[in-house]
Amino acid sequence: MFTAGRRKWAVMDSPTRPGSPVSLAVPAAPSIADVYAAFEALNRCVGVEAEGVAIDAASGPGPGGRLVLYAPTDASGAAVALASSIAGAASLGLDADEERLKLALRRGVCDFVVNGLDEALRILKNEVRKRQPVAVGLVCDVPACLQEMVERGVQPDVVACPRAGLDSAFELFVARGAVKLPEWSTAGPAAAGLREEVWWSAAESAARWLPQVDALAVEAIAGRPGEPDPRLRWLRVAARYLGRVPEHYVRMSTAEAERLIEAVASGIASGSLSAGVAVRRGRVAASSLAESLNL
Repeated sequence: MFTAGRRKWAVMDSPTRPGSPVSLAVPAAPSIADVYAAFEALNRCVGVEAEGVAIDAASGPGPGGRLVLYAPTDASGAAVALASSIAGAASLGLDADEERLKLALRRGVCDFVVNGLDEALRILKNEVRKRQPVAVGLVCDVPACLQEMVERGVQPDVVACPRAGLDSAFELFVARGAVKLPEWSTAGPAAAGLREEVWWSAAESAARWLPQVDALAVEAIAGRPGEPDPRLRWLRVAARYLGRVPEHYVRMSTAEAERLIEAVASGIASGSLSAGVAVRRGRVAASSLAESLNL
């Protein structure tokens, strides 16, 4: 934290740095599917029209170089922060609950926790300019801080998940050109044609086998024609931020899911993958039951 100009905040070993994974397997933490859904929603709203407003393309394609504002740092906010970092964006989370922000720091949801808007903006400005992801948590009176941001002309690119009662303050940013993060949930709308939820796990030595299945998933998706697919970044980057989660996850088309399953089965048959690797799939619809495929 910062008081009287003296630095007192703790800097965690960021999950982006090798050797410092963090676990999401703790109470009130978002699931990997929650984080993916927020990631997908963020990519949908950047560079395209949302709520009748288009984000200026001057920052280039994708979320890199954007600022995402959210409050508070509950499970939903944590999903937004992690999704923003994975997507390459900067995020600012506002919360009056200092203990919750400290927990977010320990989990790797935030890279920095500060108690002054000036210091938060200094960190964010440096990283946004370099188009580097960073997640900052700010301990504050949230309505007062939002008002100060408006008065000082601080303008986020995307606003996400405002808690009931903060909607009007967040709308001030939308009126000035920010885009609302589209509503998202694990049961929410998927990108066109991506109706399969696919998870993979390993009974043992997950740190060895899951990255290999990640690479097979990239190959299953990489054949898609057209514009770059943000899911490729998800598959290559997400594990750095999510740490030792029990399963990896992505949404796919039916054809992509079948290609992945075939590739995993082939790898197990050839001995290049462990027989303990398992893939399961299900439909995005909330009422669906996941189909387990132990290959």
